[in-house]
Amino acid sequence: MRGEALSVAGFKPEGLAIARHIAELHNGTIHAESVGEGQEVVFTVRLPLLQKRDDCSSIQPDR
Repeated sequence: MRGEALSVAGFKPEGLAIARHIAELHNGTIHAESVGEGQEVVFTVRLPLLQKRDDCSSIQPDR
């Protein structure tokens, strides 16, 4: 979600760890920021853009 804030009720710290792992698997990052305990948390996820490849039509699924 570009430029949008997401409010999550019942935030769990292990959820951030899972999201961080997923972001890192895609060569990305995640950052959480809050003004204080019990306040809204803003998450920023950055992922690299997928570059278009002209030879994608030659890729066949594994069987």
